[in-house]
Amino acid sequence: MINSISALLKASNRSSENKDEFTEDLFFEFMPQFQKVEVKKDANGNDYEIRTSLVPQKALDNFIKQANANILQCRWFEKWEYACALYVAHHCVLYLRNYQPNSQAIRDVTDTSGNVGMVSSVSLGDASTSYDNSLITQSMQKFGLLGSTPYGQQLATESKQLGMGMAYFI
Repeated sequence: MINSISALLKASNRSSENKDEFTEDLFFEFMPQFQKVEVKKDANGNDYEIRTSLVPQKALDNFIKQANANILQCRWFEKWEYACALYVAHHCVLYLRNYQPNSQAIRDVTDTSGNVGMVSSVSLGDASTSYDNSLITQSMQKFGLLGSTPYGQQLATESKQLGMGMAYFI
């Protein structure tokens, strides 16, 4: 059985598990902008910080689990932690775009899930807005939804560079 699993991994170009684990603490080291920081005073008058994730814990745990499963150390080497952080941040942004913790109606949720991109035209009469996503969609076609956030775009760009060697030309 073990030989067949290793044969499947080899045939699928999938390597073994990561030897380290990407954690919530590592994520917040790379991406502190996803935390709310409150400064409180203890009984002696000393300041201390309370850090709270802007993303619900269950969702954040899920994104970190996905990063550990999908971003492989053996492919990313020294960029592995950063790639995991970008992966988690990308999914957090997608989640937060639609996050309405105090929604009272379906409209509260659907109003947040509109188009994203560079505004190409705006009309005043009957309030119309058009978005131009062509720059992102053309260069990111192979990367699917990663093109929809800056973190995903950066992850895709980093992944394009993985096998390029020492030279990168712009």
